This record gives sequence, C-alpha cells and structure tokens, in this order.
Amino acid sequence: MMSNDVVTNKPSVVPSLKNMSVAELAALTGQEVSSNENQGLPRFAINHSEEDNEGRSVPRGEFSLKLPDGVTAYAKEAHLRIFIRAFTYSRWDAEQGTFGSQTIQALNLSADFYDTEGGMRCGRLTKAESEGLAKDSPEMNLHKSVKCNQILYNTVQLVNPVDADGNKVDMAKEVPSVWYVRGSGFMPVSDHISMLHRQNKAMYTAVNKVTTSRKKMAGNSYYVPVMSTLKFVDMQGGDQELMTKFFETKEAINNKVMGQWKSKKEKNAKLGDLSDFGEVLAASV
Repeated sequence: MMSNDVVTNKPSVVPSLKNMSVAELAALTGQEVSSNENQGLPRFAINHSEEDNEGRSVPRGEFSLKLPDGVTAYAKEAHLRIFIRAFTYSRWDAEQGTFGSQTIQALNLSADFYDTEGGMRCGRLTKAESEGLAKDSPEMNLHKSVKCNQILYNTVQLVNPVDADGNKVDMAKEVPSVWYVRGSGFMPVSDHISMLHRQNKAMYTAVNKVTTSRKKMAGNSYYVPVMSTLKFVDMQGGDQELMTKFFETKEAINNKVMGQWKSKKEKNAKLGDLSDFGEVLAASV
C-alpha cells in the first residue's frame, strides 16, 4: 500500500501560507517531527501507575485512553466494540526499558510468528522445543521473558472520564483505539470473545461493558479486566470503513516487522544455514 508521503501524479492542495501560524507551517512542511508516541491509534489500557509522566497523581486500576488532542482520560468503566482480535509475541528488554523484539500480528496462534530479530516468536518455545532443556538454560530464560499479547482493535467510549487533574473530559462518541492485553488480563478477555463466538455473534456487534477487579498476590496488587455484554447492535455507519482502516494498520505493522526480519536474516546469513530463507522471502513478497 502506498504511503501518504509518496509523491503521486496529482499535486497536493497547499493552504494559503499567509494565514498559517509558524506551528501550522512546521506541521505542514515536516519541520516539526512528531514522536512515535503520538502516532497511530490511541492506546486503551488499564492504568497501573500512581503518577503520570508529569508527576501528577492518576487513578491506578482505572482505564486510560490518550485522545487525539493529546489529553489522557481516565475512567472506571468503558464501553467498547471489538472489530479485530490479533495475537503477537514480544520480549521486554529491562536494561533498555523497551521491547527488544516483537512479532507480526496474526489472527490465530498457529501462524508463523516472524520477529524483528530474524527469528520466530521472539524466542518463545513450543512445548516440544522446551522438552529436555534445563530450567536455567539460556533458551529457557529467553523463553520465559517472551509474552503473548492479544491486540484488540476497537472503538471505546469511557464512562464519566476525567483528566489527570480531575477535570471532566467530553467524550460523546466512540473513539477508535487499540488495546494490548497480556498477563492476567489475557484469559478474561479471551473467554469473553469465546462466549460471543459460541453465541454466533460478530464481535463488532457487541457493546461490551469493561471494568476492573483488584487482585493481590504475594503482597502485590494488580488489576484485571471484567467484561460483560451490554447489548448487540446492527452495523453502524462507518463500521465498514473503520474495519478497513484497522486491517490496514495491522498490515502496515506486519510489513515493517517482516522488513526487519528479512534484514536480520540477511545479516545472519553468513553465520549459518538458511535453508528456508528463500522460501519465506518468496512467500512474503
């Protein structure tokens, strides 16, 4: 798919420069480089922090959603419709404070999860691969550091949302967003989606109520999502277009991951046998 930054035969319409501020000109011309944090879909999540990046107290255990205008809203309850559920593996690099590796997003767990390091599943082993390995072996240590995530492309509406200062946030409409669900939240969400499947209901027709429940283990408290279905709705205006945009977003991420996979594979080609490299490259073109 061609990026919006690629020059086409049709010239772009440039607004009148005389009526634009410096900030608007900077955004228009690429002078201002936005951080990746503010790009893409808003991130919906359970807030596990007691403070935000500016040191303000924020409600731990409530949902957070960074809105397109940059404001992060918080709420105890959210209503969401799930359009796509995908899976991905990722490995957290504690020293760098970021994800050291991640895989493509696939719609089922039996897929081939190519990762950004030129491997598969970020080093996560299958049951057969882990048999016979010592518990403290490098392979098992790497295996334990890799987590499987559910990625929910959804629309969400927070109920009575407020910002970090406690001010009410206007959120009259659903907002397209993405929710990465891992750890203790994985199974509650998975079970709810399975229930919708047993009811023969398409995910996006279900308006789901989501709250959190506080749990405690070994002196540490954490929060898990609690999901229930409020109602079922017919296809809404714009749903088809939104579904397309969600799939385009997923495809763009996978293309980026596959590009990194190929680059890493090519760099490592001199170090070992790549018997399936050509086959995978041909299939991914």
